[in-house]
Amino acid sequence: MAVTAIKEELENINLYSEGSSRLLREKVTQKLNLGKETIIIGNGEDDSIDLIGTAFIDDGDEVITGEITFPAYETTTKIMGGTLIPVKLKEQVSSKEELVACNFTDKKDIELKETI
Repeated sequence: MAVTAIKEELENINLYSEGSSRLLREKVTQKLNLGKETIIIGNGEDDSIDLIGTAFIDDGDEVITGEITFPAYETTTKIMGGTLIPVKLKEQVSSKEELVACNFTDKKDIELKETI
């Protein structure tokens, strides 16, 4: 099945994909009953992390993430002027109050910027 699909599209292999992924976004939003503005299509995890980080990380922000994660989190955080705070994966934080209680950061005025 996959081999057949590849053979059928072989003549289009030289074409560059449409950057905004408009058709894919439309199909996904229809399937999930969501607005088009809620879906981001990236070229792999690095690109997706970079897109989200660029949108949400401001100079001086602290970004708390799992200790073992994609290197793109650290790269994007540094580029945007933030500080990455790695957390052992056994810790689980689901609210601003829990985050403050864990003392991952000295900041007490925390704004959670949820991306997922």
